[in-house]
Amino acid sequence: MAFDYTASQPLTRLFEKVTEEGFPVPVDNALLIMEKLALGLSSALVLESGGQALAHGFLHPGLVVVTNDGEGIISGFGVGETLLGLLDHPDHADSIKPYLAPEVLVNRTAGKKGDVYSLGAILFQLLTSSALPADPEARKAAIENAEMAYDEEPVPDDIKALLTRSLAPRPEDRFSSAADFKKQLDKLLYGGNY
Repeated sequence: MAFDYTASQPLTRLFEKVTEEGFPVPVDNALLIMEKLALGLSSALVLESGGQALAHGFLHPGLVVVTNDGEGIISGFGVGETLLGLLDHPDHADSIKPYLAPEVLVNRTAGKKGDVYSLGAILFQLLTSSALPADPEARKAAIENAEMAYDEEPVPDDIKALLTRSLAPRPEDRFSSAADFKKQLDKLLYGGNY
């Protein structure tokens, strides 16, 4: 048996450290992490499972590893629908719900647009140092009133537009896939402002 050691930590641990140490993730680092995650999900779209492009279905910070070199590694492909069963366990449900799209919470089906929502939820937490509310009805107000944890200013309009579209309650109002999310993110990341 072989194992490649990668100096890294789960994104959940990064979020814990941000809270413990009071040192939020700077916006440029947050966008870079998101670029790596969007690239990983986009790469999976060229694979097929059951005749459809491979969707993750349970993109949660516990399944994301950030390396010391700034790479983002996603694990858990193929087990998303099984992990959605954790929603039935009260001890776990509230920590899972903030990262799942409203339709995934209802029908528990993996999809490309559900993954886009999860990307938006992780970006929201990277920027604000707080997770989206577990209740989907409270999320709109959280997004509208979001402040950057790094400088306690409102989230810039261009980033808020990315968040709003990726976190749209209706799947048809979101980016069509992680690849489309990444294209918009790249415009922000390499446009010079960040």
